[in-house]
Amino acid sequence: MHKNIYKSIITRANEGITLTDGSGKILLWNKGMAAITGIKSIDAIGKPLWEVQQNVNPINEKNQESLEDIKSYILDLINSKAKIKNKIIEREIVTLNNGIKIIKESIFTINNKDFRGVGSIIQDITMQKILENKLVESNSRDSLTGLYSRNYYEEEVERLKGGRHHFPVSIIYIDVDNLSLINNTFGHDAGDKLLKRVSLALGSDFRTEDSLCRIGGDKLVILLPFTDEKTTINIIKRINKNLKLHNQKKLNPTLAFSIGHATATNGKRLGKAIKLADQNMYKNKVAMKAKKSG
Repeated sequence: MHKNIYKSIITRANEGITLTDGSGKILLWNKGMAAITGIKSIDAIGKPLWEVQQNVNPINEKNQESLEDIKSYILDLINSKAKIKNKIIEREIVTLNNGIKIIKESIFTINNKDFRGVGSIIQDITMQKILENKLVESNSRDSLTGLYSRNYYEEEVERLKGGRHHFPVSIIYIDVDNLSLINNTFGHDAGDKLLKRVSLALGSDFRTEDSLCRIGGDKLVILLPFTDEKTTINIIKRINKNLKLHNQKKLNPTLAFSIGHATATNGKRLGKAIKLADQNMYKNKVAMKAKKSG
């Protein structure tokens, strides 16, 4: 009686549950497994687990496992001397209708005098991961401009410092001119509206690996991996061109930038390059003021 109850629970569970014999052939493929993967039990039972697994785990950039890799791993688990060996992993699968899901999989071995095989319990955690990613994204963005936040900037600087393959890394420091004056004269609402226009004025020509960050009230920093000084100068020219085009829309107040840059050739020099970019930005600001007053 108890066996029938256990079998009913396993068969009807929302979690995907599968079990193989000592040769790796599938003995159990429950309804949860069919719902998550799109593979019916009739198409799975009696087949080697590695063949069925490869159908939902194809070789791509994220997964370089071949059929032989999967087969070798499963057989190694079965032949393990441990009675029960558990491993939990998270990975992407591709269902039969080409949908992508993220699963949490608990793989375990059963190895005793009565039975030897591999079991697996999987949970569909796709929505959980989507919500987690949205939370991470919202925490890493500046709510006003949509640019990356100061916290993100600091973490990215540390990541770049610790790497070797991102260099040269160039830094562009930008000060949004006259923001304090606008806040004091027209109120902070006017200043906020000006800041909201910043990302539009910078343009959308940046790469995915570039980080456009707002690190203070009127301070912006752009981190540019794999970018030398010559390329950085061209990027600044493009920013100034985009800014000019933006101001042709005659939105009030006019948006103006003071810009400085520097380039680091390795992680040890990145901190100095950031300070130099900041200094160069202030030199540019002074020069622009002198030009206007002259």
